[in-house]
Amino acid sequence: MAGEHENQDVVCGCDRVAPVAEAQSCGCAPNVAFTCQEEAILGKMREMKSEVRNLANRMKEIRNSMDEHESMEWVRLSSQLEEMRSQWKVWETKLDDAIERKLILLGHREMQA
Repeated sequence: MAGEHENQDVVCGCDRVAPVAEAQSCGCAPNVAFTCQEEAILGKMREMKSEVRNLANRMKEIRNSMDEHESMEWVRLSSQLEEMRSQWKVWETKLDDAIERKLILLGHREMQA
C-alpha cells in the first residue's frame, strides 16, 4: 500500500495549454486552472491523504488499549505513516514542478538554463 505511490510519473495524453483547436480534439477546455499533469498529481495526493486518514483513525483506535498485538500494529502503522510523509514531499515537489512548467508555457516565467 505505502510503496505504490513511489516513482510514478504522471503524464496525460493531452496538453491543457494547447491551442483551442487541439484542446477541443481531446475534450479539454483550453483555459482550465489545472493541467492534466497537475490534476493527476493532485489525484495521487488526495489518495494518499485518504490513506493517511485511515491510518490515523486506526492509530487513534488502538492508542488507548494497546496490548502486545496492537503494539506491533502501532509500530507498523507509524512506520507506514512516516513513509507516506516522505512520499508526500516527493509529490509536492512534482506538483511544484508541474505548476512551474505551466507558468513557463503560459509565458509568466522564463525557462531556467
